[in-house]
Amino acid sequence: MIGGTHNNQRNNVFKNAVGAKGVFKVFERVLLISNRYGFSPQKIDLALIKFLDTLSRYDSKATFPTPALVVKRYPQVIKRYQAQGIEFAVHGLKHIDYSHLSYEEQMKDLVEAKSIFTRAGIEFHGFRTPYLRRAISLDQAIRDVGLSYSSNQPIIWDAVKLESLDDTQRTSYTKGLDFYDSWSADERASLPSINDGVVHIPVSLPDDEMLLDRIMNKDQGLITRAWRQILEETYQRGEMFTLQLHPERIALCAESLSSILAEARRREPKIWIATLQEVNEWWRKRIEIKLELSEGSDGKFHVSVNSEEDLSILLKNINSSDIGEPFYNGYILVEGKELSFPAPSFPGIGLDECLFEQWSQYLRQQGFLVEQARQGKQYACSISSADGVSLNEVEIVKHIESTNQPLIRLNLWPQQARSALCITGDLDALTLWDFGQRVLGN
Repeated sequence: MIGGTHNNQRNNVFKNAVGAKGVFKVFERVLLISNRYGFSPQKIDLALIKFLDTLSRYDSKATFPTPALVVKRYPQVIKRYQAQGIEFAVHGLKHIDYSHLSYEEQMKDLVEAKSIFTRAGIEFHGFRTPYLRRAISLDQAIRDVGLSYSSNQPIIWDAVKLESLDDTQRTSYTKGLDFYDSWSADERASLPSINDGVVHIPVSLPDDEMLLDRIMNKDQGLITRAWRQILEETYQRGEMFTLQLHPERIALCAESLSSILAEARRREPKIWIATLQEVNEWWRKRIEIKLELSEGSDGKFHVSVNSEEDLSILLKNINSSDIGEPFYNGYILVEGKELSFPAPSFPGIGLDECLFEQWSQYLRQQGFLVEQARQGKQYACSISSADGVSLNEVEIVKHIESTNQPLIRLNLWPQQARSALCITGDLDALTLWDFGQRVLGN
């Protein structure tokens, strides 16, 4: 049985590679890889030095998901980079497709991977699955093995115009979209969520693999434009950009990474640059923070926050210069944890009964005050199924924020940040030997 499972995993590695890229692309990738790795870790070590140098120029960190067998082979290399501020996450025991594994096989794999990380003295908290592919039981396995977060769900942004690609590039690119089973950023928010105690952090696409190897792109300008567009859209929406850049491609993407970090540091309100573990820790605190509101006999609403965490109250459509400072998209950032203000209506959302169960939790995580609509009560925004509002995660927030009535919400991020940026990169191998073992499913 064990031998049969091993052979299936090995076959799946080839099947995945061909399914994702096509036969000829697989051979092209083998040739590319031979130039990026060496017989010793020296080439990747130089790549990691360049990666860290780029990060340090912008006072930034990164998260590198790494297979446990790579950690086992080179524990001192991994420890050296962890000491320099890199976060390492579990990337499986070896680089295989988890969508083909049973719950029991996933648990066995993850338990052994955790044991290797622990024996090597490498701190870890989260998981990213190889190929970003998942079985239905993966979330349960991640929770049961005691990992705190996962970053497996791809979310695709319309950052590459298909009409700008030739037929071969377009076929390769769209094959990748199908392979990854991505969410659409037009419909889903790029935000963490918590399910059964595990924080799930989405990964933004296109990544370096799609922009370089998949369409055989040689132009860093295309990479920079695509990533700058994602950064801009996540900033406008107040969401997060989890950028994926494999360390072996840093020489081809260093200018693009530098451009993204420089732009992120330039923004005001700021972009919070964090590791995946920092996002995990923050989001666990974030969902416990609530707005508390009461209406006084003076006709004013009194609002407070039930936490001392570094989180700000945002208020919209209130004409008062002494409440706080202008923030973004018409919001005022309130100084302090309490305020009182007059308003002609409840400064939150009223959802009709048939929408309440579906949307109340999501909108509360977005920081809004939400209640089931009461007849005759006025709200900053009332949403009824009869309104014909396009009800997806992105459009419902746009609809709410288009109100001209006083509206209050909690900011999503610490440090008065508008959005968040995570730099990540799967460290799949350090040598040609590692990569060869990966191809063989070992």
